[in-house]
Amino acid sequence: MDTDCVGYTTAQGAQRDISHYLMHRYNWIRPHQFKGGLAPAQP
Repeated sequence: MDTDCVGYTTAQGAQRDISHYLMHRYNWIRPHQFKGGLAPAQP
């Protein structure tokens, strides 16, 4: 077990990173099966 892990000190920091992940990686980069391998934000 890694005891040197560091978490978020504020909810705002966690929310910022989660929002960035959803808007950047999940919607623009990650391919989705239901769209034939396209990211959700792609037409």
